[in-house]
Amino acid sequence: MNSTQLKPIPNNEKVDLARFRVKEPQEWVMDDVLAWMLDVARRNQVPVENINMHKFATCNGPRLLLMNEQAFLERDPVYGTMLFKEFRKLVGGE
Repeated sequence: MNSTQLKPIPNNEKVDLARFRVKEPQEWVMDDVLAWMLDVARRNQVPVENINMHKFATCNGPRLLLMNEQAFLERDPVYGTMLFKEFRKLVGGE
């Protein structure tokens, strides 16, 4: 694989893209985080390949709850603030 090829989203064939909606963020597993990120990208008309999803691939809901805006920005300098704000809105923090 050369460096210009995109890596697939881990386990994307098994991701239930709606499951995160019926769970509290503290109950999210890694697949729920990825599904939420796909939903945020779609709603904000951001091409999913532009978001550094691979840097969030090991995050679950409890981990996201502990992350501040800077931690989101370290994972994605372009869309980190948008993801942080969307997550805070979801959990009622903004």
